[in-house]
Formats: sequence, structure tokens, C-alpha cells
Amino acid sequence: MSVTNSKTTINAVEQARRRRAVDKARHSTEMEGGRSSCANRDAQETYVRGEIEVYELIELSQRS
Repeated sequence: MSVTNSKTTINAVEQARRRRAVDKARHSTEMEGGRSSCANRDAQETYVRGEIEVYELIELSQRS
């Protein structure tokens, strides 16, 4: 299975890798007593689905 949009196509393996990276980042934030904003979580999910690249996720995270 692949995820396709106007920017990129990712396969299930890449989507799973992105999911693990996002889950790890969330866990790290929570272990430090924080929590991601709703906007940041939405951006993370967009990244996992392959709709944006990591540099775009970083830009969005810095804005929220």
C-alpha cells in the first residue's frame, strides 16, 4: 500500500517509520512533563500520512 498526494508517495514501511518517530517524540515530550498542542499533533499526523515532509513538520511545529 502507498499513500499518494501532490507532494510525495510513501509506502507502508515509511508510514510505520514515521509513526514510530512521532510516537517517540510525543513520549519524550510527555516524559518531560509537556504535551503537544492540538495544532502540533495535527501536523504530526499529516506527516505520518505522507502529506508533508519532515522539514515542513518542523516549520509547522515552530509556529505553534
